[in-house]
Amino acid sequence: MSLLLLPTELLLLVQSHLDLTDIKHMRLSSRKLCASIELRIDRAFLSANPRNVEVFLAIAAHETLRRFVTEIVWDDAVFTPLPPRRTSHDTRSEDDGSTTWFVQHCESRRLEIEQTWLNSKNDDMGPRGHGRIQDEYEYYKELVRAQDELRQSGRHVNALHIGVSRFPALQRITVTPDSHGGVRNPRYPSPMVREFPHGFIYPFPHRWTLDGPFGIVNNHELSQPWHRLTESEKNVWEGVRAVFKMLAEPSQSECRVSELVLDAGILPTGISHRIFEDPCDELHDLTTLIGRPGFRRLDLAIAIEGQTHQAPLFRSGHFRQALSGAKDLEHFRLQTSSVWLQTIGVQTSIVPSNYIPPLIHVFPVECWPRLRHFGLSGMCVRSQDLITLLGAMPRTLRSVELDRLHFRSGKGSYGQVLAEAKYKLGWRRRQKQDRIKLTICTCQKLVMSGPFVRVSTEIQDYIYADGPCPFQGNEYVGYEPASMVKFELRFP
Repeated sequence: MSLLLLPTELLLLVQSHLDLTDIKHMRLSSRKLCASIELRIDRAFLSANPRNVEVFLAIAAHETLRRFVTEIVWDDAVFTPLPPRRTSHDTRSEDDGSTTWFVQHCESRRLEIEQTWLNSKNDDMGPRGHGRIQDEYEYYKELVRAQDELRQSGRHVNALHIGVSRFPALQRITVTPDSHGGVRNPRYPSPMVREFPHGFIYPFPHRWTLDGPFGIVNNHELSQPWHRLTESEKNVWEGVRAVFKMLAEPSQSECRVSELVLDAGILPTGISHRIFEDPCDELHDLTTLIGRPGFRRLDLAIAIEGQTHQAPLFRSGHFRQALSGAKDLEHFRLQTSSVWLQTIGVQTSIVPSNYIPPLIHVFPVECWPRLRHFGLSGMCVRSQDLITLLGAMPRTLRSVELDRLHFRSGKGSYGQVLAEAKYKLGWRRRQKQDRIKLTICTCQKLVMSGPFVRVSTEIQDYIYADGPCPFQGNEYVGYEPASMVKFELRFP
């Protein structure tokens, strides 16, 4: 049966399973399909790149396309500047410094690609001649030049204001340092990324505080109080600051944006924990925007300079006070970097358990009567604190995500949390429509680069039926059902 003979309803159903590129090709295949299937762009990308800004403004200016945009994604990753050229009397070696740096970084990434796709045959994996390396070097150098020029002009920040005013269906703004994702697998394929030459390998960009797997340790921007940083140093988080400031402006009081997501992906990074130590413009802006009526989703990623600063982050009271104003919050997730550093083997100071404030004193769940989802990732916790917090949640709660938590020695485990949620909190007696879906993501080995599991179905079977507990202490002992997600977590 020809695709052209299908009724419009079925064509729209087919369209719902296609990505934007396939939809474009489908519309180009015939006039009928072009007339039946409307091109809808629900996500617009923005960053300090001319191509991303150009496409973003083109969508904002298009009277049809702009009506469907529900999310703006700000790519806050910054291409690493080339090192200064070495001075030499031999003009032939004048570029050796930056070229050698570029080749070394690209070779390390190429080796990772070969390991990732060891069993795949791809022409791009073969030897890379001098001509190709030189072309990629020139291409990368132009990316850095255009990025620096745009950041100085601020045109990308102005574009954000235009987009917010021109997208009537806009609901969410996502800021991420992890848009480039892993090798050959961008998490957010922006127009800039789509235009990269086929097989283009380049040094990974700066991603907030992270220059590499361990770049977050002893980071200058985290070790200094926020008020002591220069504007240039604060602009490591340029996208975050721009979004906070713009959404907190009085002119945005009627803004339709009700969701703010700081998406660090798998990276142990986020906004500086120093923002919450003392009052500052960024803290004021965040408090203002999430306190507006109708604001319903907040995903925070916070970079912490070792475990010693997890407690001061919450004990200052500014964190809790800021969240207390979000009266209409329905979805909340917090990811911190402190546990990630310990997991990958970075030595950090260990805080005695009595220095960690109870979670019930950190999260003002009594102020969130509409909360439906709660997530914690990368935090040091105690089982009893976690159970107390879950017991204080509003009846509207429908899902909980516990992602790579670290239980203090002798202070609990995933197995204990599941048992107490089932019996002490009485979740097993909940009616089907009131049940809470609990998901746990943890590693099978105490290393960062290795097999991780995300378990949900087995947990529901244990809590609400007669299934066995999938955790003995913190060790996963389940049977790995088809519904369980198992993945390799690797640093780019």
